[in-house]
Amino acid sequence: MKKHALFLIISTFLFSCEKKEVIPIVEPIDPTKTVNILQDGASFETIFEIAIPLQSVNASPPSIDIADFTVEKNNNFNIVYSISQPSQQSVLTGFTRFSKNLITQEVIPLPQYANDLKGLSPAQIKLDGLGLGMTKFKPYSNFFNYAVIRNGSFNFKNSISFQGDQKATIASFNPIGLADLAYYYPVSNTGAASKNNAFGYITLGTPSPSYLTSVCNPYDISFYNNSPFPIYACLFEPRVFNGQGTSKSFFIRSDSVIVNELNIDTKQQTFLTGYKWDNVIPSVSNGFETLRHYSEDGSILCILFFNRSLNKYYSFSYNFTTKILTKGLEDTRLDYSAEGSDLDTDEFGNIYYSGYADNGANKIAVSIYKKSIDGSTSLVGTNNFLKFGTIVQLKHLFGKVYIAVNGKITGTSSYQMTVVRQK
Repeated sequence: MKKHALFLIISTFLFSCEKKEVIPIVEPIDPTKTVNILQDGASFETIFEIAIPLQSVNASPPSIDIADFTVEKNNNFNIVYSISQPSQQSVLTGFTRFSKNLITQEVIPLPQYANDLKGLSPAQIKLDGLGLGMTKFKPYSNFFNYAVIRNGSFNFKNSISFQGDQKATIASFNPIGLADLAYYYPVSNTGAASKNNAFGYITLGTPSPSYLTSVCNPYDISFYNNSPFPIYACLFEPRVFNGQGTSKSFFIRSDSVIVNELNIDTKQQTFLTGYKWDNVIPSVSNGFETLRHYSEDGSILCILFFNRSLNKYYSFSYNFTTKILTKGLEDTRLDYSAEGSDLDTDEFGNIYYSGYADNGANKIAVSIYKKSIDGSTSLVGTNNFLKFGTIVQLKHLFGKVYIAVNGKITGTSSYQMTVVRQK
């Protein structure tokens, strides 16, 4: 959702009382000075902001964008953002990783063995015939991973290389799907599961945030569908070491959600629990999206499924302790939202999202709404809270909504990234 406003740059003029030529003196403008993006009285507060002057040598504008951010239980705020500047030959992009404590405002050094991302360049990756996939923090931690993906290249070999704070390479002659990040480990899920089967790869190793062992071992699993109802998505949840028991795998079919228990040693999957949708999910011919959201301790997982063909959402949550699967939302549209709305869930399946302000009446302003699992829609915080910028990421953490906003400061060459938090 976009919200635009002009920021006035005030020039100071000094005038003499004598009758002589008046020469205006313009105060120099600090290109790194940030502007307040919140309306007066907004029930949000700024927790991070940075302004950077950027130039371009062609018609393509530069930009500052978010890779990911998260907050830890100890109030440490972690963010990775990128800067892009078009040059004559390509787009020059660099990543910055930054942490600070939200109570003391102290800058936090990176953990031991953490990747500083200085060598990560999407432009170079693209030139090498690769693509940059997942760029995510492990929830509630200063553990960051990204994925470099090669699809259908030399000898039809596909591969995913997980890099960052945890490293693993997965090679396959099959389409390997989408990079993802489970609570502990990187994951490769089938991008377009078929009617008959689904497959993917998980990585197993030493759980972070110990950072003592960064290399993980790929582990492939498959699911064979003995039903006329097609599989739309599969997600894997690696939680154990090799030889240490079972994990979980989730499959979203057009008629149901299935949770299997996965034995890491034998690769056998056993049906654990399931839920049948009230209505069969129609075709996903225009594709789908999935999103994970964990409780703070990782004991509850919500999976959100979005059918782009119908613009409808489905959510369910699974408790790893009680082994109970619960439906959240089904066949649900988001009131007052537009295509491209930023959103997140809580662990129970409620959705928090950006939408048009004033209950949809104001199409040039933005508000945050909550779609509850009982079907009701409510305002989060104050209405029309932004003066300026575009929301580029929204998260629900520790019971509050956090929002990353970017934009160009009017009248300058500076681009600003701001993260605000619900009061």
